[in-house]
Amino acid sequence: VLRLAIGPMIAAWADGFGDRRRPLQLLAGGAFLAAALFSQVQGFWALAAAGFVSATLSAALTPLLEGAALRASQTGPLPFGLARATASAAFVLGTLGGALGLVPFGIGVVMVFFVTSAALAAAMALFGLLPDPAPAGASSRGFAERMAAVPSLWANPRYRLAVLAG
Repeated sequence: VLRLAIGPMIAAWADGFGDRRRPLQLLAGGAFLAAALFSQVQGFWALAAAGFVSATLSAALTPLLEGAALRASQTGPLPFGLARATASAAFVLGTLGGALGLVPFGIGVVMVFFVTSAALAAAMALFGLLPDPAPAGASSRGFAERMAAVPSLWANPRYRLAVLAG
């Protein structure tokens, strides 16, 4: 439930950057740090907090990356469908690989896989993205003004259905 409120806040925050790479870099870096912290903390509340932060920041990457893929497919040689299919296949193969690692290596492999995946995502966000400037004026509105649009989204039945269905 808390992530339903945090998701739009992260989106409004991300819209404030002149270069669309920056929120990806910050979210991926934060997700990595929280994943690494998760492997070091003890106790239910510390684990819950680190897991929540890592999961929330990781989940916030998806719509931003999909938007980047859509923009790139408009001008690049890779159609969006192929990019999306490749990402889905990578997710399935990664999940399968992680599951297959459980048998010979035990549950500890999940943490290694979790932190390594977050580290690779952060490295790619930091070093593998081309400049992606936002359109002129897109980041000129303040955070409060961008957040003011959220209630109108919830008033839209199609938006509510999409959120509840997804």
